[in-house]
Amino acid sequence: MRLKYILYGVWAALGALIKVQDVAAFHVAKLTQANFTNFVSSNETLFLWIYAPLCPYCQALVQEYEEAAAALKHKNTKLAKVDCTEEKDLCNEYGVRSYPDLKVLRGPTSITPFTGPRNVDGIVSMTRQSLPVVSKLDMENIVDFKSADDNVLVAYIAAEDAVSKATFTRAAEQLRHRFLCGFLDGIDAAEPGGLPSPRIVLYKNKGEEHEEEFSQPFESEAIKHFALNAMIPLVGEINSDTFGVYQELGLPVGWIFSETLEERLRLGELLRPIASTQKGEIRFGTIDAVEYASTATDLNLEATKFPAFAIVDFATNKKFPFNQTAKITHEGIADFVQDFINGVIEPSITSQPIPEKQDSPVTVVVGHSFQDVVVKNDKDVLVQIYAPWCGHSKRLAPIYDILGSEYADSNLTDRVTVAKIDGTSNDVPDGIPKGYPMLMLYAAGSKDTPIRYDGDRSLEDLVRFVAEKGKHKAVISVTEKATAAASFGGGESTYKHDEL
Repeated sequence: MRLKYILYGVWAALGALIKVQDVAAFHVAKLTQANFTNFVSSNETLFLWIYAPLCPYCQALVQEYEEAAAALKHKNTKLAKVDCTEEKDLCNEYGVRSYPDLKVLRGPTSITPFTGPRNVDGIVSMTRQSLPVVSKLDMENIVDFKSADDNVLVAYIAAEDAVSKATFTRAAEQLRHRFLCGFLDGIDAAEPGGLPSPRIVLYKNKGEEHEEEFSQPFESEAIKHFALNAMIPLVGEINSDTFGVYQELGLPVGWIFSETLEERLRLGELLRPIASTQKGEIRFGTIDAVEYASTATDLNLEATKFPAFAIVDFATNKKFPFNQTAKITHEGIADFVQDFINGVIEPSITSQPIPEKQDSPVTVVVGHSFQDVVVKNDKDVLVQIYAPWCGHSKRLAPIYDILGSEYADSNLTDRVTVAKIDGTSNDVPDGIPKGYPMLMLYAAGSKDTPIRYDGDRSLEDLVRFVAEKGKHKAVISVTEKATAAASFGGGESTYKHDEL
């Protein structure tokens, strides 16, 4: 009897799998090098999923993508997929560096990354991108347009004001993945209230429903900042769906960690007056401390002491945890936030211990030594940001060790440092790596603008990169022995994809 139920379960699971595959085959087009250009050219808007079958993050996205494809089958937006394990040349051509990668295509040459939530609602909402960047409105359709999406941005612009229309369109290009954008011109542009144009109003139709008017200089970046800042609730909920908006806005964020919804709501109300006062300087959001305990750890909070509060400055990737032994009060957080704004709080840095000595030609850097080794000197410093578990980091390691030895043997260590830092155990000041390994050159005299290396990871190309982009133009002659050792030890050293 037990065997019967086991077999029944296997057949049921197999049947479900077949159905899922049928849905995918019917609603999602599989693209190859042979049919890619024709398919993209024949569809006005295309949503492309780039994946590898064994990637766990790709597997987690399968159901969301297939359900979105089914929901969109009657719309103008098509969904397609490319398996990079089968179509390596195609993925190389379009610069795919990690999986899964989601892109929006409007023809073979118009490709933009999808930055919305990676779920059914997020993908379906992307269909707004099949509309014109800016819809031209009139008094008959504007009422319906204002409520046609969660966040609607309407510009009221005089008919002859071509400059303002162009400015608004540039902003809308950057916002179309999150906003429905339109403009009203001519004699109707003075609506609402008969006020002069150009004007922009954001109509929020979800959550904290309200209208908010743009009051900054009429510039595209200012419009973008206003729209993103206005769409976020005064104290929102931070999760995998909303995090991207906070990050894109770029303002510091105060994270309120709590294990229960009731407490998050209470703390949100407690800190709402601070959020209102400091809206232009810092945003606030509550976060589930149970589901996102690892995030609390990343912010240097103890994941066993909640509620907790921390500020993250996205511009510098610096973290400022609030003392977890202190109670979260309105006065305490208000003072902490003001001290942060005034620049009197030191950031908390995640760091391994500083090595007592360096036993390798590649200098080991940690969070607490990064400034001294990499920034505060007059050397060209090449830094590899790696992950110990990353296969590509492991393959690069022998080549990178030889690179360090070659500079040491050439007596150039006073001008060039070859260094590495474990990005999983140390804070990196210039942002979280998008993938591992990442190679950054901090050239002498311009440490504030490090240069990312995206070329071939061969010994010769790395040497050429340092010589061309570094201030000291340090040229070395790579020995045949070193070249042979690098070729032998590096394995797939020329593989260009980052592994997450």
